[in-house]
Amino acid sequence: MLTGHGVLVSQRGPRFALTYELVDTAGTGRIGHLMFDNAECDPALFAELMMLDCENGEKLDVTVTVVSDRCLGVVGRVKLQHN
Repeated sequence: MLTGHGVLVSQRGPRFALTYELVDTAGTGRIGHLMFDNAECDPALFAELMMLDCENGEKLDVTVTVVSDRCLGVVGRVKLQHN
C-alpha cells in the first residue's frame, strides 16, 4: 500500500490538498482512496479526468468512482515521464 500526502488537480483549476491510500495494480495502474473534506465541492467537478500529484514524485491520471463528503474512491494510471 502506498500512503502519503498529495494534491488533486482538476481540469477546471481547483486544487485540493489531501491524504491518499493507493495500491498497485498490474503495471502502472493504481486504485485507492483520497481523503479530504469535499462536502462543499460541486460533485460535477469529479466527473472529469483529474491529476493526482503525489509526495513521492509520481503523477497519476485518476478517475473518481465513488464520492462521499470526506473521501473519493479512484482508479488511475501513473503518468509516464518523457525525457
